[in-house]
Amino acid sequence: MVDDSDTHNPGYKFNEWEMRGVPVRIELGANDMNAGEVRCVIRHSGEKFQMSWVGIEEGLRELLNTIHSQMYQKALAARDSHLKTVDNWDEFMKSLNSRNICLADWCDEVSCEERIKN
Repeated sequence: MVDDSDTHNPGYKFNEWEMRGVPVRIELGANDMNAGEVRCVIRHSGEKFQMSWVGIEEGLRELLNTIHSQMYQKALAARDSHLKTVDNWDEFMKSLNSRNICLADWCDEVSCEERIKN
């Protein structure tokens, strides 16, 4: 979507689209037009670079695939770093209070489940 409104400054517009979750912001100014390129800004990393108009469709397609992969790997690493295996109640409570995901054996007794719920 092109935001060509003149009621807000560029910083406001950039923030608005970041808040909407747009993964790549494409900036196009007079100098960019003369050079035949656009400025790309990746939301999740803040990386900025110039991209040529020639082949921009394929370039953006590849960029979006790369962004998806990077974000997935980051989320996977964050999940895995908070995944803890526990063997007893003290470890369970310590891990849970540290905002981790606890993996514990299942004894298949209702009393254990009730104790954990409480």
